Amino acid sequence: MAIFPTALTTACRLLLLSSLLALGSCVAATAPPTEEGEVDATEPDLDRGRATLTANATVTEAINASCSTSSVQGLSEQIVAQMNCISPNSMAALPERANVSKSDATFAYMQSPARDALVAALDANPSKHLGINSMFRTVAQQFVLYEWSKKKKCGVALAAKPGSSNHESGLALDTSQHATWRTALESRGFKWFGSKDKVHFDYVGSGIANLKGVDVKAFQMLWNVNHPQDKIAEDGQYGPATAARLAKSPAAGFALGSTCGAPPADSPSDNPNENPSELPETAPEAPEPSGSTGSCANHCGSAEPAPSSNPNCYCDTACSSNGDCCADFSAVCAASTPPPPPPPTPAPSGPSCSGLCGSSAAAPGSDPACYCDVSCVSLGDCCSDAVSICGF
Repeated sequence: MAIFPTALTTACRLLLLSSLLALGSCVAATAPPTEEGEVDATEPDLDRGRATLTANATVTEAINASCSTSSVQGLSEQIVAQMNCISPNSMAALPERANVSKSDATFAYMQSPARDALVAALDANPSKHLGINSMFRTVAQQFVLYEWSKKKKCGVALAAKPGSSNHESGLALDTSQHATWRTALESRGFKWFGSKDKVHFDYVGSGIANLKGVDVKAFQMLWNVNHPQDKIAEDGQYGPATAARLAKSPAAGFALGSTCGAPPADSPSDNPNENPSELPETAPEAPEPSGSTGSCANHCGSAEPAPSSNPNCYCDTACSSNGDCCADFSAVCAASTPPPPPPPTPAPSGPSCSGLCGSSAAAPGSDPACYCDVSCVSLGDCCSDAVSICGF
């Protein structure tokens, strides 16, 4: 064995040490960040996530029985509607375009300025196709992903804690065509996350709002209206009480939907028993929204928006629960004669939506499966009588 002089041995040790330190710095510089809200789970899309669920399935049952966040889409639609009550016109749906496609799990909402910028990028590049894997996630959808990550289920290894994901901001989208669309999206105000999360873009252009926690608050408000004897704080903070209520909420949505203008909860904390004497005996009634230019005159009972209304307002019986009645709905329609009933709908020859409107379960006997919830319109799998029976 060769024996090196002491000076040479020391020099070699220093060189080796500096090399190891440099290598460590390189590894640290290229390792993906793990801070919540930066790198988040991708959407699993292993199944539709709803065919195995009953109409009254809870979010916990959706977590256990599915691998698609579409299983809680009904509840998520209500959360978006309530967010628009808290911050009017903040969230907007992505319109259909020939050069864009979405997975079953894609919840195609963004903040209005981000949505408009994305549409502009799509329209400016009609020959390019954009496949979107994920966009907005409500706290309910993020809760599902988070629980899957804890169980190492559905291929989800890492998910941000609910309330902290970039996808809850209404500014994010994930696409596997990031290289093809990077220039087009960046020119419209989107920021690419780079190698740390290469499928992810965030809109950073003008007009955006800080919606952190608004989806959490929207859920808390919906829970309180539907459970006046088990209220939690409407503070937009995700905590144990909110998590517990999410777990047992109906995946298809609450009986009472968005309630624009409902007063905040009295309780100052996530402890539902902290102020039991202040709990109301009944859920507050949803007030009618105002501000639209439309009128219900000669329009009561119609499912169409009131003429010249901006934003659209309605004069049918569903507008109270949807929070989109015209300002004069009660005054004009309460005393008016209801419109004549529509002509009877012929009995369908196949699977029917009778008694299933709003359910996330497939219609009995349907093959292929057909559905009677609002998402079937965009997914193209409505039963033949969904429009006539359910009215959407």
